[in-house]
Amino acid sequence: MSNDIDATKESRNPVSDIEFARKWTEVMMKPDGTVQQVAELLGLSKDYVQQRSVQIRRELREHNVELPKASGRPHKKKDTIGVAKAVAEMLKSHGSVENVESHETEAV
Repeated sequence: MSNDIDATKESRNPVSDIEFARKWTEVMMKPDGTVQQVAELLGLSKDYVQQRSVQIRRELREHNVELPKASGRPHKKKDTIGVAKAVAEMLKSHGSVENVESHETEAV
């Protein structure tokens, strides 16, 4: 039912592609720009703004123009060396030493 409400909201507040792309770019060029900020500026739902950005990005690519992407949440870098060492220690403690030694040098 919320999709019906969102569709009605967008139809009452038409935003041209040019206005949308300008606001989107303005917000996304900031280090902390979010889809929610674009939605609030344009008076549209967050889901609608996300969908429309994908549509406009696809259309702009035909003209070799790239609409900036939302930065999203920062992702924590994985410690694969630490994980490899932990697994190697577990394998050693369970007697799989020959398997560990051949892979341990690759992991470090």
